[in-house]
Amino acid sequence: MRILFVNKFWTPVGGVEEHCQQLIEMLEDEGHEVVRFGMEDPDNEPPLPAGQSVSAVSFHDPALSERLRSASRACLGRETRVAMRKLLERERFDIAHVVHAYHQLGMTFLPILRAAGVPIVMDLHDYKVGCPRYLLFNDRSKEICTVCLDRRAGWIWAPAARRCWNGSRVSGALLTAEALSARLSRAYSAADRVVVRNDLQVLAAERGGVPSEKIRLIRSWFEERPELEPAAGRQMLFIGRLVKEKGVDTLIRAAAKSGISVRVVGDGPQRPELERLIDATGAAVELAGRRNHDEVFDELSHARALIVPSIWPEIFGLVISEAFAGGIPVIGSDVGAISELLGEERGYLFPVGDSDRLANLMMRVMKRPDEAAERVENALRYARTHLTHERWKHQYREIYEELSQTADVGPL
Repeated sequence: MRILFVNKFWTPVGGVEEHCQQLIEMLEDEGHEVVRFGMEDPDNEPPLPAGQSVSAVSFHDPALSERLRSASRACLGRETRVAMRKLLERERFDIAHVVHAYHQLGMTFLPILRAAGVPIVMDLHDYKVGCPRYLLFNDRSKEICTVCLDRRAGWIWAPAARRCWNGSRVSGALLTAEALSARLSRAYSAADRVVVRNDLQVLAAERGGVPSEKIRLIRSWFEERPELEPAAGRQMLFIGRLVKEKGVDTLIRAAAKSGISVRVVGDGPQRPELERLIDATGAAVELAGRRNHDEVFDELSHARALIVPSIWPEIFGLVISEAFAGGIPVIGSDVGAISELLGEERGYLFPVGDSDRLANLMMRVMKRPDEAAERVENALRYARTHLTHERWKHQYREIYEELSQTADVGPL
């Protein structure tokens, strides 16, 4: 089969791009040809040939002309539509697998794939289908916001009224315009299968107009490794971007209250604010900067526990699966996929933003290693059943098989 794989970024940015690479490796190992499509970038790995990319846009460029061009791309996607039409005129594809496209590519090219008779798999890694802000999180209030799921027309008025993106009404209005464009072009309903990763995403997809029979829930997988020895570590560990929704400020306050040292691996725009909070609280927190994927597991090997204090409903939480893989206990916010992964005593859960409760759990893990070990074993049993690589590959194969039969393109 020839598969068109669409993602806006082909640089090693984060978990979404890692997911794309894993899927492409699976497909190519099974003898299928994968053609990539996305946004131009000198750091693309591998580089995208001419005709398989569109020019780069930046939503952070201060120039008004660039901001207008970016807004046009998000809402109209003209350059993407032109490039996609030309590509489909030259080449034939059996299936299109679309991951992240909004903003930098726009969503209006999906009906073009549909009109060309190419079956579409849409692989969602956020809540964009039902939430224009895509995180179910309000930047201004620093709180989870589900108004666009709870109210039928919420997506029309809430982004501007609640200033959920960058605290700006203009940014909110742009989100609504982009969402309107996607709905008018029927971009999401053009997909034949929509893959999600947690139960809340299922709801977001349904509220966004995706028929329930098209939705498939596929959780990410974990790679089991030799278990580490958490009792040897004295530090707690956080791994992730330093942004508001990750809740690192909650962790710093908990570290100060518990007296337990914490190592923070990652970087981001919130770092200066967090440095000031560390100084103000006297917390024993070290901001260690970014690490690559292999170094992350090294960091886990020296940790007593992993802490995931997010204040938004995480989609999956790949870092949790990394901890499962090494047998490291996890303390996380009781929200989104974190709740699903750590529930039933597979870890420890605390209310979102509650630094007192988090501090108590940090001390509990230190004082009760046998209990922590029991929860690690519960997590491993769950992961070995529900999060295996073979299960993950089988679920994707099933989708491709369904669509190949529908499109009469031959078996996988």
